[in-house]
Amino acid sequence: MAREEKKAARKRFDEIIGVAKRHHLAKLLTKNEDDEDFEVSDLRYAMEELGPAFIKLGQLLATRPDMVGNEIADDLKLLRDNTPVTPFDEIRDVIEGELAQPLEDVYCEFNEEPLGSASIGQVYRARLKENGMEVAVKVQKPG
Repeated sequence: MAREEKKAARKRFDEIIGVAKRHHLAKLLTKNEDDEDFEVSDLRYAMEELGPAFIKLGQLLATRPDMVGNEIADDLKLLRDNTPVTPFDEIRDVIEGELAQPLEDVYCEFNEEPLGSASIGQVYRARLKENGMEVAVKVQKPG
């Protein structure tokens, strides 16, 4: 693994640990149900904060109450319908990175409000500059 890859992996690991601490996720391992610091929703909030891969994991765990318990599974089911919208400036960076050119060079119109948002992507309405055709632009969320 190259030095930059190791540095990026370490940064992401530190981010994951920080989110886990902030949401008291170590409490899940102790099975201490009297702990007032831990809320069932803390796991879901952490997964939302960590991004698409963790949201997918949460959606999978929601189908396994035998592994996580009914209360946690029920809360994780909210990840199916209530995925957070990624801010447009981050989405713009993804699109322009893929196109290797500014958005305005490809589209004459681009609605910054997504038509839909799912765990790993968002869909936008746009109009091509080249021929005026209205299109749907599906973008994978960063992270």
